[in-house]
Amino acid sequence: LEDLTRTFNEALSGINTVGENVTQRADEAAEASGRAITNMDAWGKSIKRGTDDLTTASSKLADDAKEAANSVKRQTDSLSKTSQQASEITDALKELAQKSGHEDFLRRMSLVSEGLESIAIDINRIMETRITEDDWKRYNRGDNSVFLRKILGMRNKAKLAKINQLYRSDSDFREYVIRYLGQFDELIASARRSGQEGVLGASFMTSDAGKVYMVLQSALAREIGGEAKDEEPDPA
Repeated sequence: LEDLTRTFNEALSGINTVGENVTQRADEAAEASGRAITNMDAWGKSIKRGTDDLTTASSKLADDAKEAANSVKRQTDSLSKTSQQASEITDALKELAQKSGHEDFLRRMSLVSEGLESIAIDINRIMETRITEDDWKRYNRGDNSVFLRKILGMRNKAKLAKINQLYRSDSDFREYVIRYLGQFDELIASARRSGQEGVLGASFMTSDAGKVYMVLQSALAREIGGEAKDEEPDPA
């Protein structure tokens, strides 16, 4: 009986020890489980914050990309508008330059015309052309081509020969003719330089002044050719 009692007590002691161990392990398991839950909760919050941050960053990136695209579009539109304005300004300047060149040429042509009309008076005087009081009245009333037209009446052979003879023998006459032809030639050269040949051909070459130029050229063709020939250097 004593042995049985001792055995029972030993068994009971063992059971108590096992129970204490189980309880300890359970407490440890519960503690570990609590820590795991706490860690998982913290991890979940961390993931949520990361997700929120990523969402915010993505949204900001999208907004920045949209703003950049809009900025590029605004700059492109502005550049296109500026380019168009520059093109319009360039066209306007070209048109202004052409208009200014045309107007300047017309002013020069008017001045040359006045000079040619004045020279025509001297040419008629030296050629002893009959000039009436009515001619002067018309000239003073503004008909400045009246003396040019008198030279146009010299287109027959006898008159052309007289022009040629006076050109060779009378220095004053020769000076007036050279001035007339020189001013007209300079006007032709000016028209070519400024691109106004059309204006010259349409208005001036067909005017009385232009016709007188052709008459003098015709009368002095041989003299002018001879002068040019004399200027050629002698062959070595």
